[in-house]
Amino acid sequence: MINHVARFLITASIINKHKAIPSHAGLLDGPLVSHPVHTYLRDALAKPGIYVHWGVYGSGKTVSTYELSRSLQCKGHTVVLLNGYRLVHGNLKQLLRQSIGIPPTYKDPISSFFPRSNLTIIIDDFSPVMSVDGVYDFLHEIALDSRGRFNVLLCVTAFEWAVDILNLRWDDCPSPRLVGFPGCGRWSELQLRELVSHTPENFEALIASSAESGVPPFASRIRDPVEVRTLDLEWRKGIQALSQLSPDTFTIPMVYDDVFTDKLGPALYPDKKGMFTLA
Repeated sequence: MINHVARFLITASIINKHKAIPSHAGLLDGPLVSHPVHTYLRDALAKPGIYVHWGVYGSGKTVSTYELSRSLQCKGHTVVLLNGYRLVHGNLKQLLRQSIGIPPTYKDPISSFFPRSNLTIIIDDFSPVMSVDGVYDFLHEIALDSRGRFNVLLCVTAFEWAVDILNLRWDDCPSPRLVGFPGCGRWSELQLRELVSHTPENFEALIASSAESGVPPFASRIRDPVEVRTLDLEWRKGIQALSQLSPDTFTIPMVYDDVFTDKLGPALYPDKKGMFTLA
C-alpha cells in the first residue's frame, strides 16, 4: 500500500498536471452559444459513475466537454481530459493511469488519490477504444473504482457503441447512463440562428442546411445535400436505437412514442469500425 506522504505528493502532481483550463480557440466558428446539453452534462457529472455523451459527427461534443471542464475546474475539480485515440495502442488500464499521472510503480486504485471525490475523467472520441481487447473489463473496473468517488464521461459518435456501453450490466456497481436523453444534443433552428448570427453572408441557406442536419456549420460552410441527409438520418437512427433502452438509463428519463415505421438500420456516419459512408 502507498503511504500517505507519497499519495499526497502524487495527488498534488496530478492536480498540477491537469490544472490548465482548455480553450475553445480553433473549435468554434463564432461565439460560444449555450446549448441545453451543457446543463445536462453539468447536472449528470455532479454525481459519480460512468456517463455517455452521444451525438453525431460534428455536433459539438468536444466543445461541450471543454465547457464542462471549465465549469468543473472553477468549482475546484481536477479534470483529466483525454482523447480516445491515445488509449488504443497498449494496455488500457496502464495508459489511462499514465495519462492521469499515476507512476507505474503504484498499483493503488485511481480513487485512492482523490479522497474528496473531486476527480472527473473525460475521454473524447471514445468510439475507437471500443475495438480494443479488454475494453469491457476495463469499463467494469473503472465503474467499480468510481463508485461514490469520481465520475467518467465517455464521448461517443457511433450510436451502436453507445448502445453497447449503455447495455452493460454489473451486479457489483451501477451501470453506465446516457447524459440527458437520446438526441438531446441535436441543434434546433433557434439555437443555430444564435450561433451563426455573426455570418450575414448566405445566412438563410446556412441555417437551412444546418437545421436539417441538426449539426452546427463548420467554417460557415453550407453542407452538401447528401451530407445533410446522412447526418439527419444518423440522428434518427441513434434516437431510434437508444430510445429502446430503459428510461432509467437516461439522466433525464423520457418515454418515446413509436414514430418509426421501419427499422432504420445500422450506422453509416461513422459505423462501429469508424468507416464513413454517405446515405
